[in-house]
Amino acid sequence: MIHLPFWARIEGALQRVFDLSYCVRTALAVLPAVAWYLYSGDLFVLKAALIGVYLLIVSESLRPSGLLLLMHAAVIGISIGLFCLSFAHAWVFVPLCAGYAAMTHGLARWGEGWRSISVFSFIPALYLGCELNAASNLPLAYLHLLRCYPFAVIPVMLVSLGNLFYERRVRSVEVLRDYCRWRYLLPRQKVTPEFKRLAIDGAATRALAVLCAAVVVEQFHLDAGEWLIWSAASVSTGALASTGAKHRDRLWGAFVGVSLGVAIAGWVPASAALYGFAVLGVSVSIATLRNYRLAFALRCCLCVVCAAALGQGSGIGWLRLSNVVLGGLIGVGAMYMHHLLMRRWLTHSE
Repeated sequence: MIHLPFWARIEGALQRVFDLSYCVRTALAVLPAVAWYLYSGDLFVLKAALIGVYLLIVSESLRPSGLLLLMHAAVIGISIGLFCLSFAHAWVFVPLCAGYAAMTHGLARWGEGWRSISVFSFIPALYLGCELNAASNLPLAYLHLLRCYPFAVIPVMLVSLGNLFYERRVRSVEVLRDYCRWRYLLPRQKVTPEFKRLAIDGAATRALAVLCAAVVVEQFHLDAGEWLIWSAASVSTGALASTGAKHRDRLWGAFVGVSLGVAIAGWVPASAALYGFAVLGVSVSIATLRNYRLAFALRCCLCVVCAAALGQGSGIGWLRLSNVVLGGLIGVGAMYMHHLLMRRWLTHSE
């Protein structure tokens, strides 16, 4: 039996939990924004940093392309603006949520990479749109977020370009030319008919789940309703087995993460530095942990720590937990409803 050195065993254990190289790239993409936040105290820079994480995830899922990255950033920015315009009118907000969920998830029929574009456009648009809605002056808040957009785009572009240089190990001019090719703007991927069918089923289910969740949020004026809406969307995968598994994973992660976060929050002093590093932790955990349960538990825990670092109470953790539970139940119910409707339709068509 070969006995590995102690540090090699530690590295191996970490590699099983984290994608360490991905962790480094994510941290490099967000550190400029975190550093500027610690210098200026501008919270909007951290919101831009979270957008940068989603841009990096898509860049890693598809072929690295500067034009695709810019297009994705523009889609997120425009979508946030659309959500900001819709909040004053429930009859606009509810169908916008459902339509956006269906449209973005429907992109997955073009390939697995397009699934990441769909998911990581809807999440930042919904979350940041809802956060900006709480601002006293919504138009100014939105414009300020756009002014912070370079912190989202430029570091990610540099990280993805640097990673491309490292992988190719060819002349700089060739890598730059490849990074800016127009034909990589809409990448093509091979898909099977079964994959297309699941993508269409997922789009229909997600639209139904998001529609029901948005109606509940608007009808009962729920706080932090974006968590409920995204929880409903997240578990609506288009397949019964994966929907149930995703709901159980999110329940486990929410219970464990919120409980741990509440236990830690009592010892956390209000601190801008702590808030910045907690946001960095949330950013790094989004796609770098290999286990979804663990990743979601860590995000829930760090959300409570973020609230404590801003001087808020731990009630936000229990609010997140309740929204995750209710949203997940709505998503599971929508999945079963869609399944029953499809089964009846197939029975009658025969």
